[in-house]
Amino acid sequence: MKRPYSGIFATQTPVSAYIAGLIAADGCLSINKRNYKYVRLSSIDLDLLECVQKYTGGSIYTYRKEHHHWFVLQLNGKDCFDDLFKRWNMTPRKSLTYEPPELRESLVSHFIRGYFDGDGSIHRDTKGNLRFSIFSGSRILLEFLYTTLCDVCNSKSSMYTNKSGLYFKISGNKKVKKVLSYLYRNCGDCFLVRKDITKASENSLR
Repeated sequence: MKRPYSGIFATQTPVSAYIAGLIAADGCLSINKRNYKYVRLSSIDLDLLECVQKYTGGSIYTYRKEHHHWFVLQLNGKDCFDDLFKRWNMTPRKSLTYEPPELRESLVSHFIRGYFDGDGSIHRDTKGNLRFSIFSGSRILLEFLYTTLCDVCNSKSSMYTNKSGLYFKISGNKKVKKVLSYLYRNCGDCFLVRKDITKASENSLR
């Protein structure tokens, strides 16, 4: 069902911070040849996009290629594009250059939870210890995530590079559970169920 843009990104709230984090990870802002602006958010989790659509409006489309399928929430028009640009530092082709917006401290965990639900993972290693990772092409963004979450668990980590970009990981049950508690407290219905803290006992959540 097509719904008009709700105007949610015009103000910074826990919900808009979460969804902006998701878009920072798995979304894109585009301008076509006719100068028409639109925003797209991709996910393999239909339930997540339906939850987001409830707050943002837009239309959800299904795509299939060979044995894979995924979903895209599309928000059309200048207002959504401009709100994300002005309030959330979003630009086209942002993956390598994105800088996090200025946020009230109470909103930081919601923004990071959104980003983690898009470009993070949690699993148990062969010894049963939890490992938490976040990936990004933007060094500035990753340093912000790294500093914030290492402060939360009172620990130091390291940043690494692979063919997909940059990432850091936090290991150890106590440290990871501190991070998850920080991210998922007061989250309402805005989270990806398979990465929720209540699933942390599973072997793999990714």
